[in-house]
Amino acid sequence: MKEHAPASPAPSEGTRENILKGRGAVGRSLSSPPSKGRERGLSPSFKKPSALQFAYRLLSYRGRSEKEMREKMKMKGYRESEIESAIGDLLSYGLLDDRKLASSLKRYAEESRKLSVSGTRNYLKGRGIPGEIIDETLKDSDERATAQKLIEKKIRFLHNYPTGEITRRLYAALYRKGYSMETIIEVLKPFRRKEDVL
Repeated sequence: MKEHAPASPAPSEGTRENILKGRGAVGRSLSSPPSKGRERGLSPSFKKPSALQFAYRLLSYRGRSEKEMREKMKMKGYRESEIESAIGDLLSYGLLDDRKLASSLKRYAEESRKLSVSGTRNYLKGRGIPGEIIDETLKDSDERATAQKLIEKKIRFLHNYPTGEITRRLYAALYRKGYSMETIIEVLKPFRRKEDVL
């Protein structure tokens, strides 16, 4: 009969909420990193942590998607059965929640990085969020509003430039963030009108 390791206790509600944040360290309360000797394989008594313990350690740094977690565990050499068991526990504890993570990552992408809808989509995809959840998360995005915020951020450093140069630099910034040509033309209209007057 196959033996199972005793189930790990579910983390507290506060810890769960912190871990579900998509970015930034949230401490190492769930597991402590191994000593340098253990990391280097110098201790003969070193015992490889369970897949669930390894997952806790990863989540203490930042939120992870289910896909990211699976890939990390595979790279670490855990068996498929160990991975499935750990993923099941994490899902039941609420520590893996791709929808909540997608929402958090979307806020970061739009508010901090000022990415376009296309740029945010690529960012979420790169973090392992499934396509249908990405579509659901981005359905109410206001790309024009985010583009306007990017312009407001950039314009503070461009006051000493001629109007034409300001327009060119803003266009380049918007283009690099993945904004559609329709959005770029629309948000740059006030600067185009200034050029026409001059």
